[in-house]
Amino acid sequence: MASKLPQAGQAFFDRIPAQSNTEAERCRDLYDEWASTYDRDLTDASHGYVGPQEAAKAVARHNPQSGLLVLDAGCGTGLSGVALKEALGADAVIDGADISTRMLALAAKKEVYRNLHTADLSTPLAMDDGVYGAVVCVGTLTGGHVGPVPALRECVRVTASGGVIVATVKESVWTTDGYEAEVKRLESDGSVSVESTASVPYRQAQGVNAILLVMVKR
Repeated sequence: MASKLPQAGQAFFDRIPAQSNTEAERCRDLYDEWASTYDRDLTDASHGYVGPQEAAKAVARHNPQSGLLVLDAGCGTGLSGVALKEALGADAVIDGADISTRMLALAAKKEVYRNLHTADLSTPLAMDDGVYGAVVCVGTLTGGHVGPVPALRECVRVTASGGVIVATVKESVWTTDGYEAEVKRLESDGSVSVESTASVPYRQAQGVNAILLVMVKR
Protein backbone atom coordinates (compact mmCIF):
# COMPACT_ATOMS: atom_id res chain seq x y z
CA MET A 1 0.00 0.00 0.00
CA ALA A 2 1.26 3.48 -0.85
CA SER A 3 2.32 5.54 2.13
CA LYS A 4 0.43 8.63 3.16
CA LEU A 5 1.46 12.13 4.03
CA PRO A 6 2.74 12.89 7.52
CA GLN A 7 -0.27 12.73 9.82
CA ALA A 8 -1.02 16.46 10.04
CA GLY A 9 -0.64 16.96 6.30
CA GLN A 10 -2.82 13.98 5.49
CA ALA A 11 -5.60 15.49 7.57
CA PHE A 12 -5.57 18.60 5.36
CA PHE A 13 -5.22 16.58 2.19
CA ASP A 14 -8.21 14.39 3.08
CA ARG A 15 -10.36 17.50 3.51
CA ILE A 16 -9.73 18.84 -0.02
CA PRO A 17 -12.29 16.71 -1.91
CA ALA A 18 -15.01 17.96 0.43
CA GLN A 19 -14.65 21.47 -0.94
CA SER A 20 -17.18 22.69 -3.49
CA ASN A 21 -16.33 24.75 -6.53
CA THR A 22 -18.76 27.36 -5.19
CA GLU A 23 -17.20 27.50 -1.73
CA ALA A 24 -14.09 29.54 -2.38
CA GLU A 25 -13.98 30.85 1.18
CA ARG A 26 -13.80 27.34 2.65
CA CYS A 27 -11.03 26.41 0.23
CA ARG A 28 -9.13 29.60 1.09
CA ASP A 29 -9.50 28.96 4.82
CA LEU A 30 -8.22 25.39 4.47
CA TYR A 31 -5.09 26.51 2.64
CA ASP A 32 -4.52 29.40 5.02
CA GLU A 33 -4.62 26.86 7.85
CA TRP A 34 -2.30 24.45 6.04
CA ALA A 35 0.22 27.02 4.83
CA SER A 36 2.80 26.73 7.62
CA THR A 37 3.42 23.00 7.06
CA TYR A 38 2.46 22.66 3.39
CA ASP A 39 5.97 22.55 1.93
CA ARG A 40 7.19 20.06 4.49
CA ASP A 41 4.14 17.84 4.08
CA LEU A 42 4.29 17.67 0.29
CA THR A 43 8.05 17.36 -0.14
CA ASP A 44 8.39 14.69 2.54
CA ALA A 45 10.00 11.54 1.13
CA SER A 46 6.84 9.53 1.84
CA HIS A 47 4.89 11.80 -0.51
CA GLY A 48 7.25 12.67 -3.34
CA TYR A 49 5.43 15.62 -4.87
CA VAL A 50 7.08 16.19 -8.26
CA GLY A 51 4.28 18.00 -10.10
CA PRO A 52 6.09 21.37 -10.06
CA GLN A 53 9.23 19.89 -11.59
CA GLU A 54 7.29 18.06 -14.32
CA ALA A 55 5.45 21.25 -15.29
CA ALA A 56 8.57 23.42 -15.24
CA LYS A 57 10.44 20.99 -17.48
CA ALA A 58 7.54 21.08 -19.96
CA VAL A 59 7.67 24.89 -20.11
CA ALA A 60 11.44 24.84 -20.64
CA ARG A 61 11.15 22.28 -23.45
CA HIS A 62 8.61 24.42 -25.27
CA ASN A 63 10.08 27.86 -24.65
CA PRO A 64 13.71 27.85 -23.53
CA GLN A 65 14.57 31.48 -24.37
CA SER A 66 15.76 33.79 -21.63
CA GLY A 67 13.56 36.32 -19.87
CA LEU A 68 10.30 34.41 -20.29
CA LEU A 69 7.32 36.04 -18.54
CA VAL A 70 5.32 33.37 -16.68
CA LEU A 71 2.15 33.29 -14.60
CA ASP A 72 2.08 30.65 -11.86
CA ALA A 73 -1.69 30.29 -11.42
CA GLY A 74 -2.51 28.73 -8.06
CA CYS A 75 1.08 29.23 -6.92
CA GLY A 76 0.48 28.35 -3.27
CA THR A 77 3.67 28.62 -1.22
CA GLY A 78 5.83 28.91 -4.33
CA LEU A 79 7.04 25.38 -4.98
CA SER A 80 6.29 25.77 -8.69
CA GLY A 81 7.96 29.17 -8.80
CA VAL A 82 11.17 27.65 -7.46
CA ALA A 83 10.97 24.83 -10.02
CA LEU A 84 10.36 27.34 -12.83
CA LYS A 85 13.40 29.41 -11.87
CA GLU A 86 15.54 26.27 -11.81
CA ALA A 87 14.28 25.14 -15.22
CA LEU A 88 14.15 28.51 -17.00
CA GLY A 89 17.04 30.36 -15.43
CA ALA A 90 17.38 33.31 -13.09
CA ASP A 91 16.20 35.85 -15.68
CA ALA A 92 12.74 34.29 -16.00
CA VAL A 93 10.10 36.71 -14.72
CA ILE A 94 7.38 34.99 -12.71
CA ASP A 95 4.12 36.34 -11.32
CA GLY A 96 2.05 34.26 -8.92
CA ALA A 97 -1.65 34.13 -8.07
CA ASP A 98 -3.41 32.20 -5.33
CA ILE A 99 -6.53 32.33 -3.18
CA SER A 100 -4.62 31.92 0.11
CA THR A 101 -2.97 35.06 1.44
CA ARG A 102 -0.97 33.04 3.97
CA MET A 103 0.44 30.87 1.20
CA LEU A 104 1.25 33.98 -0.83
CA ALA A 105 3.17 35.37 2.14
CA LEU A 106 5.32 32.23 2.19
CA ALA A 107 5.74 32.35 -1.60
CA ALA A 108 7.10 35.90 -1.28
CA LYS A 109 9.83 34.66 1.05
CA LYS A 110 11.18 32.37 -1.69
CA GLU A 111 12.14 35.49 -3.67
CA VAL A 112 11.35 34.02 -7.08
CA TYR A 113 8.26 36.11 -7.94
CA ARG A 114 8.03 39.59 -9.41
CA ASN A 115 4.43 40.13 -8.31
CA LEU A 116 1.98 38.10 -6.23
CA HIS A 117 -1.79 38.49 -6.56
CA THR A 118 -4.75 37.22 -4.57
CA ALA A 119 -7.01 35.42 -7.04
CA ASP A 120 -9.84 32.90 -7.07
CA LEU A 121 -9.26 30.72 -10.13
CA SER A 122 -12.93 29.76 -10.22
CA THR A 123 -13.62 33.32 -11.42
CA PRO A 124 -12.10 35.43 -14.23
CA LEU A 125 -8.53 36.60 -13.67
CA ALA A 126 -7.75 40.30 -13.34
CA MET A 127 -4.85 40.11 -15.84
CA ASP A 128 -5.14 41.54 -19.35
CA ASP A 129 -5.36 39.36 -22.45
CA GLY A 130 -2.17 37.92 -23.91
CA VAL A 131 0.23 39.10 -21.21
CA TYR A 132 2.27 35.98 -20.50
CA GLY A 133 4.58 33.84 -22.58
CA ALA A 134 3.65 30.88 -20.41
CA VAL A 135 1.02 30.04 -17.81
CA VAL A 136 1.51 27.20 -15.35
CA CYS A 137 -1.15 25.68 -13.10
CA VAL A 138 0.11 22.92 -10.80
CA GLY A 139 -1.73 21.14 -8.00
CA THR A 140 -4.90 23.16 -8.45
CA LEU A 141 -6.89 21.28 -11.09
CA THR A 142 -8.01 18.34 -9.01
CA GLY A 143 -11.10 17.09 -7.22
CA GLY A 144 -12.72 19.74 -5.03
CA HIS A 145 -10.73 22.68 -6.33
CA VAL A 146 -11.64 25.21 -8.97
CA GLY A 147 -12.69 22.87 -11.80
CA PRO A 148 -11.98 23.25 -15.52
CA VAL A 149 -14.35 26.17 -16.17
CA PRO A 150 -13.44 29.00 -16.34
CA ALA A 151 -9.91 28.23 -15.14
CA LEU A 152 -8.54 26.66 -18.32
CA ARG A 153 -10.05 29.27 -20.62
CA GLU A 154 -8.75 32.05 -18.39
CA CYS A 155 -5.25 30.57 -18.48
CA VAL A 156 -5.49 30.57 -22.28
CA ARG A 157 -6.84 34.13 -22.37
CA VAL A 158 -3.91 35.66 -20.49
CA THR A 159 -1.34 33.76 -22.59
CA ALA A 160 0.22 35.44 -25.63
CA SER A 161 -0.22 33.92 -29.08
CA GLY A 162 2.35 31.16 -29.45
CA GLY A 163 2.76 30.90 -25.70
CA VAL A 164 2.34 27.70 -23.74
CA ILE A 165 -0.14 26.67 -21.06
CA VAL A 166 1.05 23.81 -18.85
CA ALA A 167 -1.20 22.30 -16.19
CA THR A 168 -1.30 19.20 -14.06
CA VAL A 169 -4.69 17.54 -13.72
CA LYS A 170 -5.10 14.67 -11.30
CA GLU A 171 -5.53 11.63 -13.51
CA SER A 172 -8.57 10.28 -11.64
CA VAL A 173 -10.63 13.41 -12.42
CA TRP A 174 -9.39 14.16 -15.96
CA THR A 175 -12.49 12.70 -17.62
CA THR A 176 -15.05 12.54 -14.82
CA ASP A 177 -14.75 16.21 -13.78
CA GLY A 178 -14.86 17.64 -17.29
CA TYR A 179 -11.23 18.58 -17.89
CA GLU A 180 -10.87 16.43 -20.99
CA ALA A 181 -14.10 17.81 -22.45
CA GLU A 182 -13.08 21.43 -21.82
CA VAL A 183 -9.70 20.90 -23.45
CA LYS A 184 -11.44 19.45 -26.50
CA ARG A 185 -13.71 22.52 -26.64
CA LEU A 186 -10.74 24.86 -26.47
CA GLU A 187 -9.07 22.97 -29.29
CA SER A 188 -12.18 22.72 -31.45
CA ASP A 189 -12.92 26.45 -31.21
CA GLY A 190 -9.41 27.29 -32.37
CA SER A 191 -8.13 28.74 -29.11
CA VAL A 192 -5.27 26.26 -28.68
CA SER A 193 -3.44 23.34 -30.14
CA VAL A 194 -2.98 20.50 -27.68
CA GLU A 195 0.57 19.20 -27.62
CA SER A 196 0.32 16.64 -24.85
CA THR A 197 -2.01 14.97 -22.38
CA ALA A 198 0.58 12.49 -21.13
CA SER A 199 0.39 10.77 -17.78
CA VAL A 200 3.37 11.70 -15.58
CA PRO A 201 4.45 11.15 -11.98
CA TYR A 202 2.74 13.57 -9.59
CA ARG A 203 2.85 12.27 -6.00
CA GLN A 204 5.57 9.88 -6.96
CA ALA A 205 6.13 8.03 -3.70
CA GLN A 206 2.43 7.20 -3.53
CA GLY A 207 2.19 6.03 -7.15
CA VAL A 208 -0.20 8.87 -8.05
CA ASN A 209 0.02 10.22 -11.60
CA ALA A 210 -1.39 13.33 -13.22
CA ILE A 211 -2.21 14.34 -16.75
CA LEU A 212 0.40 16.84 -17.87
CA LEU A 213 -1.61 19.10 -20.14
CA VAL A 214 0.44 21.13 -22.61
CA MET A 215 -1.41 23.57 -24.90
CA VAL A 216 -0.12 26.26 -27.25
CA LYS A 217 -2.14 29.46 -27.67
CA ARG A 218 -3.15 30.08 -31.27
